[in-house]
Amino acid sequence: MLTPAPSRHDAPLLYAALAFAAGIIAASHLWRGPLFWSAAVAVFAAGAAYYAARRTAVAIILILSAFAAAGGLALTAREFQPSAPKLTDLDNREVALTAHVIREDPERRRGQETLQTVDLATETVAAGPPPALRKPFQRLVPGPFAGEQALGIVVRATIYERDADEEDDSAGSGTAPAPLAYGERVRVIGRLRLPRNFGNPGAFDYRGYLADHGISALISVRADRLQTLPGFSGSRPRLWRSRVRNALLARIHALWPARAADHDSPPAAHDAELLSAMLLSERSSLPRDARTDFQRSGTYHLLVVAGLHLGILAWFCYALLRRLRFSDILASVLTIAFACSYAWLADDGIPIWRATLMLSLYLVARLLYRPHAALNAIGTSALVLLALDPHSLFTASFQLSFAAVLAIVAIAAPLLERTSEPYLQGLAQLESTSLDLQLPPRIAQFRIDLRMIASRLAHFTGMRVANFLVMRSTWAGLRAFELIVLSLVMQLALALPMAWYFHRATTFSVAANLFAVPLAGILLPSALLAVVCSYLLPPLAPLGAYCASVALHAISHSTVFFGRIIDVRVPTPRPAVIAACLAAFVFAALAMRMRRAVALPALALFAAAALLPLLASPPLAHRAGVLEVTAIDVGQGDSLLIVTPDGHTLLIDSGGQLGPGNSEFDFGEDVISPYLWSRGIRSLGAVALTHAHQDHIGGMRS
Repeated sequence: MLTPAPSRHDAPLLYAALAFAAGIIAASHLWRGPLFWSAAVAVFAAGAAYYAARRTAVAIILILSAFAAAGGLALTAREFQPSAPKLTDLDNREVALTAHVIREDPERRRGQETLQTVDLATETVAAGPPPALRKPFQRLVPGPFAGEQALGIVVRATIYERDADEEDDSAGSGTAPAPLAYGERVRVIGRLRLPRNFGNPGAFDYRGYLADHGISALISVRADRLQTLPGFSGSRPRLWRSRVRNALLARIHALWPARAADHDSPPAAHDAELLSAMLLSERSSLPRDARTDFQRSGTYHLLVVAGLHLGILAWFCYALLRRLRFSDILASVLTIAFACSYAWLADDGIPIWRATLMLSLYLVARLLYRPHAALNAIGTSALVLLALDPHSLFTASFQLSFAAVLAIVAIAAPLLERTSEPYLQGLAQLESTSLDLQLPPRIAQFRIDLRMIASRLAHFTGMRVANFLVMRSTWAGLRAFELIVLSLVMQLALALPMAWYFHRATTFSVAANLFAVPLAGILLPSALLAVVCSYLLPPLAPLGAYCASVALHAISHSTVFFGRIIDVRVPTPRPAVIAACLAAFVFAALAMRMRRAVALPALALFAAAALLPLLASPPLAHRAGVLEVTAIDVGQGDSLLIVTPDGHTLLIDSGGQLGPGNSEFDFGEDVISPYLWSRGIRSLGAVALTHAHQDHIGGMRS
């Protein structure tokens, strides 16, 4: 039964954040200099100040316009920041870099290779001649490298070493260096490459992704062409973070060692690899197949340390502190401190810091007796993050995070306040009949019904046990209903961005999340307790590790099972579908504060709009009566798409990796398929292979 939602405070900061985002979008399409946007901010702010005394709607419009102009100013001002040096002359050149490590991944095995990925802040660079050099590093100094100059960019380096029986004569000899750590200074020799995008519609913007992380170039370095240098370069706090993080990762691998049987099975993630991703966002060692299973089942968010993880662990921390008799204020302060420390260690970008900021604002607002400030907390966190990095508005991470949180706060929370929450509150002091007179009739009748059920059950168990069983079973049922509502609303809200960015229909992934999310509520606290106990109370650590392993195995098997059932791929949605989904989202968020006659149709419309990316597939984009031959950019290999005059499709070759190697990059999934989906192609009429070279057939399976 849907009853009117309780009155809630307005959310001016949410509206301000939306206006700020609108200004960023406007500036990205209608470029004007910072002076223009600064003047616009001043004019709108002055107008708002003039009309504020009259308390008219004009003042509100002008204030929002000022925020929009501020968004345009933030974007354009960032464009005028000093850019990285031009590297065109160094592209595909052998270089000697002197640099220091600013971020490092743990070493990992891939096939017959040992790999480590590090980000290097360069100090100097010396370019060598184009031909590859085949001598050990010690013989190259000073060698042919000349004209050393300061570079001042960040290069992502992959350090690799092949097993002895796999190395060729040019691999050099000697012992490989130890894994690099933050702050170490090194000199490396390798071929510098500028990141490139595949020139196909729908292709992933890899260059922009790296640029958002400050990466300007890539380099692959053989281990024997790396030399560590004396000295340390970096900040002490980041060094401590790196050491603590690496120590925790090592402890996770010690608590959940790889099982021997795993080595004889197909490539799969070990417990430690999955837990490293779920606890500390360390995903570099995860096999692609494991990531794909989570993506197919719609539970990939479990591998991204964000709001769900922080919410579960923060709730566990707060509940534990309150159980230990800490005051509400002290427990809230310590929980905020824990959340900030955890976000600092996980360092998974915007999602975790957005969740941390929202959690902190919510706890502070709660202490100030503003429990309904969630929408303002969302607006505040969005304003802060967009002001720091306006380009994040256009990233999938930002959009997915805020779409999910907005849906939960603006749609799911009001819905639960009108359905299950009154009944949950009605469970308090169930034995008190005098309390019934102070409650709404339906809640009073609900309490009477539960007491009648308990009285019948008391004939077999006794009254005290009967009351406990009735209350607990009812509480569990209501909480299960809330979980279903939260999961369903979140998946409906994410249907559009998931279809746009990942071409997956997540509407049917509710079942997988209903199974996986409660298990995550057991897994994360158990794993955290196991790690903490391994330092403080070692005998108790195996118990927590066992509980975490049981929950993790259940999640892993469920992702494989549900992924095979509900994995549905969809083409890129049309603009009309995007507009309809956004309109339905906004209407549902507004209608949940209205009467039932409006709220119920809005919810139905919201659910129907989430199915549009699946049901309203765009037609094949082609010119009727024309034979089309398109060369798809796959780098070295070949791939041709032929569309006949009557709309039939033929794919000839599919690109692939050049030469031997163990790269997990999938040309079929990452290059060919996005182009086909952007054309509205859900299936191919036929495929053809010209010859069985890997760079022609590597992507055909996907």
